[in-house]
Amino acid sequence: MTHDGTEGQRVGPYVLEEHVGSGGMGEVFRARDERLGRQVALKHLRPDHTDSPQRRARLRREAWAVAQLNHPGIVQIYDVLEASDGDWIVMEWVPGETLETRIARRQLDAAETIELTRQVAKALAAAHNRGVIHRDLKTANIMVGDDGQAKILDFGLAKSLDRDSSVDTRSGAVMGTAHAMSPEQARGRTVDYRSDLFSLGSMIHEMTTGQAPFRGTTLADTLTRICTSEPPRLDEIRDDLPRSLADLVEHLLAKMPEARPASAKDVAARLERMEPSVSLRSHPDPDITLMDTIDDTPSVDDDAPRRTIPVGLIGAVLAVVIAVWLVSFFSAAPDMPTLTTATKKSGTEPQTSATPASPFDHYRQGRELLARHDRPGHIDDAIEAFEAALALDPTYAPAEAGLARAFWRQYRAKPDPYWLDRAARRADRALELDPELTFARVVWAQTRMLEGEHDAARARLDEVIRTDPAYAEAYRALADFERTTGNADAARQAFEQAITLDRTNWEYPFELASLELDQGNQTRAEDLLERSLELAPDNAFAYFSLGAIAYFRGDFAAAAQRFQRSIEINPSPAAYSNLGTLYFFQGLYTESVRAFERAVELGAHGLFLWANLGDAYRWSPGRESDARDAYTRAIQLLEPELDKNPDDLQLRSRLALLLAKRGDTDDALAQADRVGAAEQANILYRLTITHELTGQRERALEMLERAIGAGYPLVEIERDPELTALREDADYHRLLARGQRG
Repeated sequence: MTHDGTEGQRVGPYVLEEHVGSGGMGEVFRARDERLGRQVALKHLRPDHTDSPQRRARLRREAWAVAQLNHPGIVQIYDVLEASDGDWIVMEWVPGETLETRIARRQLDAAETIELTRQVAKALAAAHNRGVIHRDLKTANIMVGDDGQAKILDFGLAKSLDRDSSVDTRSGAVMGTAHAMSPEQARGRTVDYRSDLFSLGSMIHEMTTGQAPFRGTTLADTLTRICTSEPPRLDEIRDDLPRSLADLVEHLLAKMPEARPASAKDVAARLERMEPSVSLRSHPDPDITLMDTIDDTPSVDDDAPRRTIPVGLIGAVLAVVIAVWLVSFFSAAPDMPTLTTATKKSGTEPQTSATPASPFDHYRQGRELLARHDRPGHIDDAIEAFEAALALDPTYAPAEAGLARAFWRQYRAKPDPYWLDRAARRADRALELDPELTFARVVWAQTRMLEGEHDAARARLDEVIRTDPAYAEAYRALADFERTTGNADAARQAFEQAITLDRTNWEYPFELASLELDQGNQTRAEDLLERSLELAPDNAFAYFSLGAIAYFRGDFAAAAQRFQRSIEINPSPAAYSNLGTLYFFQGLYTESVRAFERAVELGAHGLFLWANLGDAYRWSPGRESDARDAYTRAIQLLEPELDKNPDDLQLRSRLALLLAKRGDTDDALAQADRVGAAEQANILYRLTITHELTGQRERALEMLERAIGAGYPLVEIERDPELTALREDADYHRLLARGQRG
């Protein structure tokens, strides 16, 4: 039914005054509410969109939910009227123009773009907080009032009217919003609030460039672009926008939902901090992502997923810190932040005889920087070098692989999915450009390992080793894979093979040392760390790892000396975390809190730091609430990793321990039961504490005996405050006596 030209027609108590637009779902009119003497907007929905009692009931429920929002950035819904020719939605009338119309009239400047987007983000945050998802966010659905207030139209109706798919299968017509969909929506998958964030990124791109970033010539082309292609960054199109806006759009347009910002509220906060006058090319902007503000400590190794590390503070905290740099995260590694001091400022960048002039020169410089990623600023400078290579030749596959490795390293430093998504995309692009490039194939496998795609990663590594058996990095990646999947012997063999193939790389013996520590082989680990220091005498990682070994032996003076040496080389969050651990196990809880809080000030915000900080708070009088909050944050950071790697016993045992410390007894024991049989000393020790804290003394002693048998350091067991009561149990002393006889 078409109502154009029928001004004066009555729809219930409303009188139609003007036909203002049409769309795939129906038509919109300005009307007058004669009862209240106000103008309203009436949207007439075609009968085929409300053709069943169930759908009409759902429409009413969603309309009611949106009506409760009462936010200045959301056009209000007043009523829903059912009629034989289709239903009518009665909404707030907003004098003004749609954002789509404004963009068509003129280009928006930075200040206007940021302000309008901020208003939309705040409105989204209010809706998401009430469980309402838009699912059809686009410039045509944003009204800009005469007073400058942006308002979202049709909020919630996309979901209510089953518009998850891009094609109306009843009529064969393409829905008019395909270009603004998220990848998960385009694929017909279940969507949540993060789908709206993707659409918001698409909208910002259109506001600043005049073009939707993924619009193709056909529906299939558009959907393919949404799911597979990357639009050019805003800094490649306009140079009058703040860099932070370009970074925000890239973050919002991440293909993986979990790689997007945490919430619309976070997006609004970032927009509020933006300075419109900052040139994209002249000044780095601080509010890009959390990772951009935490690049102040070395990241983990160049070719491994994340490293293993003994339990959090209480129960192997020291080992945690050590292994931060040593062990694969999926086995047990902490997520340490990256460095803040720019290499160019520190004067530590590799020297070249002349300014790089070719893509290969830039690429080589980037690889040299990543080879010493332990030095401040090297990761950021490596990224710049790889980007410089691609600026000269956008099809240069080695530079794409280099960027993948650099972003992967950022993720290893702090596992924000944003960085992993960027790494995976760059790895895909590198393989598209050159499927035979060994470096690209290894980096691709490493990103897939972190995403939990173990079968695909292993198949790729086997392929690389078969075709390029002398490539040492492939064996290091294989070692990380074996470690992640719990095969310590195979991991050791792969590390040894990497060392045989390349005896100049300081990271190979360093990483093998982490494996040996995890297996309780401290003497072997110390020898390997000394070899690593011979290859890189200024390596802060090795010093604080040696400090941890001294700690395990009860030599606190030597431990403090080595930790201080590490801080002299690089005053990183990891170094302060080590000091916090050392203080903690000496019973200096106040000093321990200060050290861990200092690590936070320097930018560390990973799982292991929050777990350790929770322990320090827990044993400091009056900080019980702070402890619970810290444990909660650690659990929030751990659970997504466990979702991707449900068979990772290191992660699951950590979750059990954190739940026990937070006081969630039933959940802690359920996770401990899921760990099942384990042989690694640090896993067994975590289970010891978990059972002790949950009142399972007999089970705790059983786990402790097995942990000691697997090589867990007695010095830590004797000093761990969590085991104070257990150490008073006669069975504990019988256990130690049996161990000595054995």
